[in-house]
Amino acid sequence: MALMDEPEKLLAKATRHVAQAERIVAGQRERIVRLRAQDFPIEEALQLLDTFIRTLSTMKDHQRLLREEAEGKDVSAGWLFSRVVARTPQNVAV
Repeated sequence: MALMDEPEKLLAKATRHVAQAERIVAGQRERIVRLRAQDFPIEEALQLLDTFIRTLSTMKDHQRLLREEAEGKDVSAGWLFSRVVARTPQNVAV
């Protein structure tokens, strides 16, 4: 069960995900530069970049909370609740 995983394992996984998301953001920025250089419309590419950046920010927040948990810092009840909700199937009422 995911809630029983060791904090260090969860942190390592989150760190890998953050690194992957950073590569995705960088790649999207490169695509926008290429599109702009060829005079293609970039509005949708910019919207997607914004989504990627917001997602990366959320992932970094999650990584920070996992790091604090791994370091033994007190985590709030809200943080624990958010972890449970994140693992609840979408079709189940909470």
